[in-house]
Formats: sequence, C-alpha cells, structure tokens
Amino acid sequence: MEKTTVVLLGATGDLARKKLFPALIKLAKITHVTIIGAAKENFSAEQFREHIRPPDVDAQQWQSFSNQLYYQPFDAQEESSYQELASFVNRFPSEHRIVYCAMPSQYFCTITEFVGRSGLVQKQKKHQVIVYEKPFGEDLKSAQALNACIVRWFSEDQIFRIDHYLTKEMVENITLVRFANTVFEPIWNSKYIESIHVILHEKVGLEGRGAYYDRYGVIKDVVQNHMLQLLALVAMEEPAHLSGDAVRDAKVRLLKKVSVVDGVLGQYQGYRAEPQVDKHSNTATFALLELAINNDRWRGTRIYFSTGKELDHKTTGIRITFRTVTCALERVRDCLPNVLTINIYPTGGYSLALNVKIPRAVSDLDFEESAHIKQIAMDYQQFVQVKPQPEYVTIFEEILSHQISVGVRFDEVEEQWRIADEIIAKQFPLFAYEKNTKGPSQAALFAQEKGISWSQL
Repeated sequence: MEKTTVVLLGATGDLARKKLFPALIKLAKITHVTIIGAAKENFSAEQFREHIRPPDVDAQQWQSFSNQLYYQPFDAQEESSYQELASFVNRFPSEHRIVYCAMPSQYFCTITEFVGRSGLVQKQKKHQVIVYEKPFGEDLKSAQALNACIVRWFSEDQIFRIDHYLTKEMVENITLVRFANTVFEPIWNSKYIESIHVILHEKVGLEGRGAYYDRYGVIKDVVQNHMLQLLALVAMEEPAHLSGDAVRDAKVRLLKKVSVVDGVLGQYQGYRAEPQVDKHSNTATFALLELAINNDRWRGTRIYFSTGKELDHKTTGIRITFRTVTCALERVRDCLPNVLTINIYPTGGYSLALNVKIPRAVSDLDFEESAHIKQIAMDYQQFVQVKPQPEYVTIFEEILSHQISVGVRFDEVEEQWRIADEIIAKQFPLFAYEKNTKGPSQAALFAQEKGISWSQL
C-alpha cells in the first residue's frame, strides 16, 4: 500500500477540527496515511490529539488513527517555521504528499512562497500537491496577484483550489444525468426552458465568522464560487469527456458569456450587532439576482440566483422551469409549467413535475376538467438507499487519485470574480429583513415582477 503524508497548516482551526480530521479518520481506514498538524499553538503531540479528537469517534479507531498523528508548532509568517516543518515531515517518507492550507486566504501568498522555498512541495513533482480552500482572493485583481504568486512556485497540476460543493453527490451527478439521458438534450435550450434558478438558502447566521463574513458578504462568500459553479455545470455545452480539463474548459466557455441584469440585496436585522461586525456595516447577507447567458443556447432564458443567511429554512438546489404549452385538451386551461428540480440539500435527488389528470369521482356531477389537472413529482430519491460519504473524504480521495476536476482552474476563478465584481459594481439596493423569513419584502416584489415562484422557495 502506498504511503501518504498530509500536512495540515492551521490544524487547530474550525475547518480542520470539524471537516478535515473526521474525513482523514475515515480515509485512514483504506490507505496508509500520516498526518502532521501545524499551527500557532504550542501544543505537545498529546495535547494536539486531545484538542482535535472528534467527540463521536470510536476509542479503538481513534487509538489506531492517533498513532499516525503528529504535531509541529508553526508560525505561518516566519520562514524558519517552514524549514523546521519540512525537516520534521521528511522523517516520514511517502509516495504522496498533500499540504493543505486550512488558513485565512490573506496568508496564501506568504504560505505559497515559504512552502516552495522550504521544499515542502517541490515544483514539477506531481505527487506533491498544495490545496487551497476558498475564497481565492477578494476580487479579480487580488485573485490574479495571488495566482501569479502560486504559479511561480508550483505547476498547475500540483494546485488544488477546492470548492467543496463540487464533491457533493448531487452536484457530481448533474453532468451525468444531463448528458447520459437523450431525453434532455433536444429541450435543453431557451426554446423550451423559461428560467434556471439556483438556490442556496441558509437558516444559520455567522456562526462565529463575523470578521470574515463582514469582509466578504454573500456575493463573495457563495455567489462567486458555489452558485456560479452550479450554473456552469447545468448550462455548459457538452464537454469532450466528463472529467478533468474537458469539463473545466466547458465551464469557462459558459462563464465567459454570463452577464448581470438586475438584483436586490438584503441584510438581516441584528447583523450589525454580531461579534466582529462593523456597527455601520452595509455588507449584504441576502441576494436575489437576475443574470443572463449570452450565447445561442441560452439567450432568452432568465437566470436567477437567490441566497441568504438567517432565512426560514435551509435548502440548496436548482429549479429549471420549462415554458408553458397550450394544452391539447379543449377544456383544460390551467396547465402549469413542467419543473425539473435538482435537490442538493436536504434530500438530494431529482424530481420532475408533470401535469396529469386525476380520476373523476362517480358522484362528481359538477366535474370541471381544468380543476382536476394536478402536478406529480417523479422523485428518484426513493430508489437510492446508499448514504453518500462526507464531501471531504471525497476531496482527499480525488486528490490522491489526482482527479483535477475536484479543484477549480484559475481561468474559472477569473471569470467568477469578473461576474462577482460586476454584481458589486451595480450597487443594487440593500434592504433589511427579519430573521426566519424569506428575505426582504422588496425581494418578494422583485420576484413577483420577474415571475419567480417566491412561495415555493
């Protein structure tokens, strides 16, 4: 069995404790992995193990895992720390090395340079890779500067810019379902599709991330990355094959055609009183946006994004609404449009709403055909009983197998920032909204004007 060394920079932080270590515990069941945590805390190895130990891990499993778990005190802004860390890591020879930056993005350029100088990751060594979590920059200009720093030290096939949404089971399924079923391709265009609505609603608030969120806001936090990636997967042209750079190429071509049309922003009441938030902040925590895709396939189809924090429920998905038809039956007048829903959270699955006629009761003397047209949902979820594995387990597995599609290529990042910067430059109006609602009342009016089915969100 080939050996893997994982070096976690920022190993005592929330991302590492909540996501990365639980994933590594599962990964350690199937591969030989040595984990070296590095962070500013002056922990002993035993103190570190207790600090990051998940509360629900089996004692025997933890004992086995912790035997491969080490710690090195580390200062991300001191080059000597990287030299000391590299010397420590070199005590554990392995076929694969992953350096994972679980740290704020403002340190990425410094980390990159010192990782390169120390030899923790050596350029052109394909099985030595470096991993960056979003956000990748704060705008297009800063992202370009950061990327220039990174490509100086590492080759593109060593760089993983992670968007964990791309490893969710239903997101990975989008391209397969779309391109492996001939029923969709003839109607997958503006002639038949009225609108595409990408939805990412959160019920939670800042969860202790006030300083980060006030700096980024909803556009930079989720629109610039997760939501534009979902749109690209749904709307891109068919790639040469469904993996790697072919998919990335198709996404970039689609993103280049996206423009911003209209929007309304919101901020939940009480946001300015959150810890580490500016008391006069105008950072948006809600957005309802209209975009356009300016190509032959999608010109005329309306594109909507809705997202926010402290909303009435948590849901993530894509709602594809087809154009209404004139019903063939003379007496039927109230046919609703067909809607294909890709539900990413909470249930995961696809459903297709179709118009059907319910049976007429024998005693129904006042029967009206139009009143008996209903919509049914054909939901594949009832046939899928396998629980998908946690997304960060998938991330580590795909990095080890060098599946580059788990990361986002820089030209994708550039286009996503171009769109995000355009949204911000539009200076859409910002309105307050109460917690546990669907957002500002002005957003409901905007939705009504645009024909968005607001009550179903």
